[in-house]
Amino acid sequence: VTGNTNGSLSIWNFPELTLQRNFDAHSRTITAVLQMGIRYLITTSLDGSVRVWDTQAWQTPPRMFEILENQQPVGIRCAVLAKDGLLCVGCEDGSIRILDCSGKVAQVLKVRNHTAAVVSLVVIQGRLVSASYDATLRVWSLREDSLLTCQHVFYGHRDAITAVTTTQNVLVVSASADRTCRIWDLDKLECVGMFANNNKDLVSGVVGLGNRVVSVSWDGDVTVMTLQRL
Repeated sequence: VTGNTNGSLSIWNFPELTLQRNFDAHSRTITAVLQMGIRYLITTSLDGSVRVWDTQAWQTPPRMFEILENQQPVGIRCAVLAKDGLLCVGCEDGSIRILDCSGKVAQVLKVRNHTAAVVSLVVIQGRLVSASYDATLRVWSLREDSLLTCQHVFYGHRDAITAVTTTQNVLVVSASADRTCRIWDLDKLECVGMFANNNKDLVSGVVGLGNRVVSVSWDGDVTVMTLQRL
């Protein structure tokens, strides 16, 4: 299942990759498509809404929740499932919201520590790491009562952070518009490595694969980095 910039959702047969169906799901770009259990699919969008779809009955209207601030929708830039139907979303206003999607979708928490849009989220070892256009990473403890406590703020990037990923259990890797990727140790709470990509366009995404990190630039280049023992 893929989410599209026009707000539509496409369902493909796999592995043939033939289109099964395409339909309007949101009014703006879909920013995340997440599987919840075997049956349900969660989509988020720049239109500020979260929708939970029943994959066994696509014709059934989805369960919905709209994030509003002063009666205006707040765009969702990223999302990650934490546990037990709890969805963490990063928003354009710099806030992080936790929504309970296990039944009727409801917001259970809002925190706003970033000063610009939260564009990427990862969960690692009971912690949530948020990346923002304010050039910082924040590490949050995910408590059983669904509360978020900021444990640490990572500084170092000179421009907006565009993505974050996890690798090797305690490491997170951030990509930035400053054309660098930085490696952060969540136990030591420090930067333990950096890869400069000075001759490439802005790094737009990063994925951790064991001891390798793959970064993607807006110009279409893919770079594979091998992490030495840190």
